Amino acid sequence: MTGGLWRAILGWVLVVAGILVVLFGAAAIGGSYLPDAQDPVTTRIAGAVIIAIGLGLAGGGIRLIRSRPRVARPPKPPSPPRRLTKVHLVGSVAALLLVAAGGVGALIYSFFLDAEVQSFRSAHQCTTAANTDCYELHNVTITGVDISNGRSGETDEVHFMDSGSQHEVAIHPGGLDSSVLSTGAEGVATLWHGRYTNLKVAGVSFATVDNPAGQQGEWRLIGIILLGAVLFQGAVLTAGILYVRRRTAARLGAASGHHASP
Repeated sequence: MTGGLWRAILGWVLVVAGILVVLFGAAAIGGSYLPDAQDPVTTRIAGAVIIAIGLGLAGGGIRLIRSRPRVARPPKPPSPPRRLTKVHLVGSVAALLLVAAGGVGALIYSFFLDAEVQSFRSAHQCTTAANTDCYELHNVTITGVDISNGRSGETDEVHFMDSGSQHEVAIHPGGLDSSVLSTGAEGVATLWHGRYTNLKVAGVSFATVDNPAGQQGEWRLIGIILLGAVLFQGAVLTAGILYVRRRTAARLGAASGHHASP
């Protein structure tokens, strides 16, 4: 009894740990598409390995949970079927389909950004006013920084002066040193197609939320996380349905045998 309980506890710990490891690997792969990512190919390979390890942990945990010895219990009369079971099932499936549609939509939208990302990455610094498919480098001075923290991490709202005009950009610094973004600091802003896509201060280059490569990476990360959540919830829902069916069949069989005995 005690051994079976500890086996189940260990199994659930492995399942939860495996899910966290898979999400970490998915986040690493999504982050490799950000413009400031270093060695993205190696990062994606490492992310795939991490996901495989997480799936192995979760699979081992499921095997431990299923191998827990069952305790024999006296047969009970079958309980009446719940009228809302189908409603709950349909609602759960509809919610999963809705989340899956959001994940697929995020991935599809990220692929629609390919042309814009390629145009941005192939752009050169402007040399003439007639050349529009290029970027400009502007010397700017930071006038203020508003820092906020949310689910996506730290977000810095940077205000700066460019040629006497006030502008602002939003930046997710991630692992970069955001302490250089201080009032009075001077930097170089990249202006491409009317948008500030990068801000370089003290040798650190930050991609803004208007950076097309960064936008593509964020949408892909959102799609991967949503589809991963759908797969996990779908597996849990399927396991729950199979468990309820087996338990109902066992109760009906036990009740039939009990009534048939003299």
